[in-house]
Amino acid sequence: MRLARLFLHAEKSPISAVDRTELKVELIALVKPIVTDHGAELVDVEISGSKGGELIRLLVQAVPGITMAQCEAIS
Repeated sequence: MRLARLFLHAEKSPISAVDRTELKVELIALVKPIVTDHGAELVDVEISGSKGGELIRLLVQAVPGITMAQCEAIS
């Protein structure tokens, strides 16, 4: 089973002041239906980086494997 990582990056981000755990919960609630609508499963949401340079990674999978078209649509 292949996983795909989708990256979101913002130069200046308002998320720094928000607790990352709360942010992750909110992102999952927001993104999961979109991923599901495209025939894939949201495996995890990773948040890394420092204030003003956060990176959000969406790890998604599909059986038998995620396609580039699915990644593009989800992104």
